[in-house]
Amino acid sequence: MVNRQISLGTVITILTILSTFIFTLGATSNRMESVEIDIEKNSQKILNNQDKQQKIEVDIGKLETKLDEGFKRLETLIIEN
Repeated sequence: MVNRQISLGTVITILTILSTFIFTLGATSNRMESVEIDIEKNSQKILNNQDKQQKIEVDIGKLETKLDEGFKRLETLIIEN
């Protein structure tokens, strides 16, 4: 025969398991929210860095153009003299 009475130990065990599950679920949820916030911040930083990189590449292109013009002028001066 199966004893159908619930003992105090069984109730305490079930409550402990449920409370641990709920606590772990809450902690995991908070950690996930924290990670999502970090992801958003890092995505913003990446976009800003991409913009800065594009500006730097444009500036490098301008400098290369000025250097080429300077070398052309130097060549013409050397050839003329």
